[in-house]
Amino acid sequence: MRSVFRAFLLLWILFSSSAAFTITSKTPICVTHPSEPMRKAAEELRSYLAKITGETLAKVQTCDEKKKGILFVKAKTPFAEKLPFAKKLRALDEDGFLIVSTPDTLYLAGSDDRALFYALYHLLEKYLGCRFLSADYETIPKRPRTKLADFLERCEPRFRYRELFFLESDDPRFARKMRLNGRLGHRIQNNPMHLDIDAFNRFSPFALFGSERSCGGQVDFSDPKIRDEAPMRIAQIASELPVKAGDLFLIEHEDIESYCTKGIPEGESPSFAFVGYGRHIAERIDPRYRSNPLLLQAYQWSLEPPVKVVKFPDNLGVIFSPIEMDFARAIDEGSNRRFFNALEKWGAFSDHLYVWHYGINFAGYLQPYPDLYALESDLKRFDKTPQIEGVFIQGDYESYGADLADLRIWVFSKLLWDPTRNLDDLITTFCRAYYGPAAKEAIDYIRYLHRFRAECGEALRVKTSADMRYLSPQFLDFAESLLQKGLEKCSKDSPYYEHTLSLFAGIDYIRLLKAPEGKKRTRSVKRLMTFFKRKKVTHYAEGAPITILEEIAPVAEKKAPPPKEAKGLKKGVDWLEFQEYALQLCCTRIVADPLAGNGRSATMPGNVSDWGFQLSTLNLPKGEWEVYAEVKITLKPNISLLKKAKFALFYGIYPQSKGGALIAQFTPGKYRTLKIGTLDTSERTKAIWLRPPENDAVEKVYLDRIFLVRKNARPGV
Repeated sequence: MRSVFRAFLLLWILFSSSAAFTITSKTPICVTHPSEPMRKAAEELRSYLAKITGETLAKVQTCDEKKKGILFVKAKTPFAEKLPFAKKLRALDEDGFLIVSTPDTLYLAGSDDRALFYALYHLLEKYLGCRFLSADYETIPKRPRTKLADFLERCEPRFRYRELFFLESDDPRFARKMRLNGRLGHRIQNNPMHLDIDAFNRFSPFALFGSERSCGGQVDFSDPKIRDEAPMRIAQIASELPVKAGDLFLIEHEDIESYCTKGIPEGESPSFAFVGYGRHIAERIDPRYRSNPLLLQAYQWSLEPPVKVVKFPDNLGVIFSPIEMDFARAIDEGSNRRFFNALEKWGAFSDHLYVWHYGINFAGYLQPYPDLYALESDLKRFDKTPQIEGVFIQGDYESYGADLADLRIWVFSKLLWDPTRNLDDLITTFCRAYYGPAAKEAIDYIRYLHRFRAECGEALRVKTSADMRYLSPQFLDFAESLLQKGLEKCSKDSPYYEHTLSLFAGIDYIRLLKAPEGKKRTRSVKRLMTFFKRKKVTHYAEGAPITILEEIAPVAEKKAPPPKEAKGLKKGVDWLEFQEYALQLCCTRIVADPLAGNGRSATMPGNVSDWGFQLSTLNLPKGEWEVYAEVKITLKPNISLLKKAKFALFYGIYPQSKGGALIAQFTPGKYRTLKIGTLDTSERTKAIWLRPPENDAVEKVYLDRIFLVRKNARPGV
């Protein structure tokens, strides 16, 4: 009886194995439609199968319905309509695909051209064991034969538009492996075969009308002439761009917090006139661009929709940018709830919502930034809001080497396709493949980083200071020791060693800025400079080249003496100090400065008006504080008395107060203390700020530090 059973089992195994579709170097690869994208996709698969099997494959063929092998199929083509699963294929959403395995044919069937690439990369990753981990690192197994059971797998994305705006994902081929299909701004120049969705942001008010028609730093969006001209001007600009059906047009306002108050009824939202402007454009846009969704910006002053709800035309949607969020917490949690409430309100205006989110610290790309779990929560929340069709996550778009950049791209590309996936599982999968023997230490580092931030209770802003409690010297020492343990497990000639070594960059960056002279800082500076060269890092923060860090690397921070206004008071309780690395800097340089308290200062030219020196008020201890800044200026030669009567700089507590200091109040080249104002943390403020005067007479403005003294604090009390 047993022998009969064994014979039956052997026959079943032989029958089953003969019925399975088998991929070898002899398997034909065929295209069923004469299109360039389909042939490119087939050639890509042929290239990878040659690496997997170790043999050269036959050239890609064009075939009919009788051909067997791996067949690329596009929906709604004559070939596709004859297939038994044609109805399922027609029903796929944009970018959706089917993989259908039968005993003699494997179908890679896509709803569109992009989907053909997504199907082949999914096949390689899920069924053949490839790992596409970064633009410059992937793993390809060696196997001469791969057997597949009979199956039909359907894959569709949750979000129509998916973009991670990191320089590491700029490569369109790698972006396709990640199933990212969006190309904003400069990326439209790098869109082979124009397969991806271009998002054109060339239509800001000053781009359309020039600054001479400015009103409140914008234009008068209620002006009938402005509204009538806008559709024509947009069409004129669009006619010179490579626009195709489905591409997005962003209808933006200028990126400043002021706005024109004309045409806004009392009690209405500041966005009222801007919304009317967008609606007017949508209703009158050139017919050539009716198939291009227009996305009206909801950002800063336009974040809240109008009180009165009037449904938008179907070609008008909203791109919602909650830049002022606390990115350590989910969008629907605590103080962030107001942002999610605003997003939901926009859903009453349009069924086409897009979210412009943020996924890195723009004040320090390299700085450890524990926002991963909050961003996962946001994507899961967006998944439950049916009107949300696209998500754009802005990262280190101008440089390589940001905090966990490769992990962020891999993990969040998976979640943008399917937000129901588990972040911890994705992190574990990535770390095992990318860090190899050091995976455990890499995973532990990520978890401890998030835990330390949570224990400190600090908020993460889009520009977060380096002077955060979760980045204490104790944490940096612990993290370095942990990562060193992982590094020692890796062979120096393996990619795992280099990948693990890159995890030290965040620790080294903070030490360069804050650590006193000593072995730890010396070790970190040396390691960081090597990292810059190896990873081709050009910027350490938005608009800030690494040459700034290279210049100050030899200058360790000195301990600054307390100011006279804080004499006898307890630091950290009754007075607070914020050096240059603790500020949100824009368009500035950090320089060695022997006259500054800690040996360094932040500087800007005097002929600009950017709010280059800012201190966020959102993480400050509660109470009333007197706010001061230690500032010096230098002047150009031969300044007249008349010019000395002009301003040397401006300052304030936004949006509460503002003021300025005259050139005559300074002794050029020497620091003086300025009283900025009084800050009450119970009032809704955003930032303490200083800016140059936009005055050619002032050569440079230098900021040593900002410090706060608790109101009515007394020594020894």
